[in-house]
Amino acid sequence: MILLYEEFQKQGFKNVLKHINSRIMEYDLSLTNEIGYNDLRIYYNSFKNPLDLFVLLCYSFNHQIRFNNNHQFNTSFGKNRSSFNDSIKNNLELFVNKICSENIIFSNKDFNDFNYSGLNENDFVYI
Repeated sequence: MILLYEEFQKQGFKNVLKHINSRIMEYDLSLTNEIGYNDLRIYYNSFKNPLDLFVLLCYSFNHQIRFNNNHQFNTSFGKNRSSFNDSIKNNLELFVNKICSENIIFSNKDFNDFNYSGLNENDFVYI
């Protein structure tokens, strides 16, 4: 997830949305196209683009995220349930714009190895 958030920051909302729409068209993703979803899942598991993971989450069963022991994304398709819809798009825009406009640093370290000395009472740490 850290890689996804960093990619959101790096790309900005317009480029993220362009990528999402491109994948939706390329794989003909919809509420009913399980084959397109499975093809994107195979592609993601080969190349691990974080933005492709987000697209998969939009179309996965109940927007769930699950990986097998081989670190392959394996959540099933959310037929007639999940899609990239206006609500997700609006929330994504708010989120991406917020993390792009603030001085937010994402970190993925063991809490024993994290340097807490630079934090203050306004910093949010999720451990």
